[in-house]
Amino acid sequence: MRLGLLPGNSSPCSRARITMPAASNSALSARIKAHLRERGVFDELRALLVADGLGCDVSPGSVESAALGALSDGSPALAVGGGGYQLQVRLFGGRAFEEGGGRLRVCVQMGGERFTTARVAAVAEPALSGRFVFSLPAEAEALLTWREPLYLLAAELDAERRFFSYAKARWSDYLFALSELGVQRPVTCFVRPLDSGRLLESAAQAAHFVSLLRWERAMPVGGTDSMGATLARRAGEAEELAVLLCSLLLGLRLDGLHSSRRELCFGLEAYVAVGKDEAGPRVWVMSAAEQGSFTFWDPASGARYHHAPCSPAASPYLSIGCAFNHESFYANLQEDDALSSSSLALGEPLLWRAIDPALLRRLTPLPAPRLTAPASQDGRVGREVALEAQLRRRLEAHRASLGLATSWDTALESTLGPALHSYELEAQCGATLGAPEFKLAVKRCTPTGHTFRGYPAHFTHARPAAMARHLATAAGAAGVLQCKAPRARLALRLRTFAYPDGVTSAWLLLACSAALE
Repeated sequence: MRLGLLPGNSSPCSRARITMPAASNSALSARIKAHLRERGVFDELRALLVADGLGCDVSPGSVESAALGALSDGSPALAVGGGGYQLQVRLFGGRAFEEGGGRLRVCVQMGGERFTTARVAAVAEPALSGRFVFSLPAEAEALLTWREPLYLLAAELDAERRFFSYAKARWSDYLFALSELGVQRPVTCFVRPLDSGRLLESAAQAAHFVSLLRWERAMPVGGTDSMGATLARRAGEAEELAVLLCSLLLGLRLDGLHSSRRELCFGLEAYVAVGKDEAGPRVWVMSAAEQGSFTFWDPASGARYHHAPCSPAASPYLSIGCAFNHESFYANLQEDDALSSSSLALGEPLLWRAIDPALLRRLTPLPAPRLTAPASQDGRVGREVALEAQLRRRLEAHRASLGLATSWDTALESTLGPALHSYELEAQCGATLGAPEFKLAVKRCTPTGHTFRGYPAHFTHARPAAMARHLATAAGAAGVLQCKAPRARLALRLRTFAYPDGVTSAWLLLACSAALE
């Protein structure tokens, strides 16, 4: 299978072949092939290859044989192991690369799994090679409907040449940046709401996480890396770190690859801001706060600055030319773009010129990665998910005994996690942290005409039966757990903290969003 990245004659491409065994899996191969053909998947792949220049052989037969071909060594690409199906992908070199004099590698990503090849010399036909095994759904029926894209990205390691355009004469010059594929793309395509699940506890921790990545100064010309490449390299320059931080703060989570339902995580209204400091062009992140004020986030250091309309932030930023995220782009039209005199009321058309959001939504975004959990967190996250599931079943049974149906709001649940982390930190150091961001996230997640009620509880154990009994009998929890309002939706989030000698601190937050009566 050729997965060439060919936006131009001098752009890099790689080729890989994916196979299935001819004998042992022939029946499953035929079934999958028929299913994909019925759903038009091969037609979509062929259209994608033609539109983006990804490869040369785009006839119906070549597309199908590419997806269901054979490896040169005859080893199966689709195999059944003890844990389910696995997909094996092999890389057989590259062609049409520029000779940059440095070294490069290829990053391969599918779902939550990421691999990289060994570093090789950046020549016209680099000796890239590798074999990667991805886990697939264990159920055959789930495999037939599984639609997870496979991304290949060639990343130059030493002499990276990329830039972010800071033109002064016309605001439209800010709208495009050179991607890592050598193609000019609207800057809004680089931002994509990134769900961190339970891996990051708060907006402040997300900023600290980004600041831990290595900062690299850009060369005069080059391209801007996608978030996946930034995470794979654990490094980036200013705009790449800003894009990653903005995407985390936006924190939208999708129920599936093609789901239209959006769920909030941090849920902040965040933008990448482009302007100047004393040294010249500068990129940072800004998120809306209360009463027209903003919080400025430095992606390189994690520092935060409060900027209010009447009292500008004591920040290093002096002026602002534009602000953008995944669905909006605003250019500063004010006579003076100095932050000390500029209004940040982005919705004012006389002050900020906006690109039509409908046009931006039709653009194809760059692929968004998934954060991977460190080994130390894998067990904790699994235990919390299991505890929550048991608690939900018990609370549903309790409401059923009262004649009440239960509907869970997973969007609201995503916003509760940072509060639990804040409760534990407050118990440790006596200071309240992250309250403004949590309040804003809840406000954005609660529909107009609805009210939010929450009940936090602390335990020194992790026994769901005892937790459920407490919630069913505690006076403060009754207004939430026994809510009878029409269209009421409940939310539950639990967080455990381990201490020496098996001591546990557990926080849970039970919440309810209901229409005002």
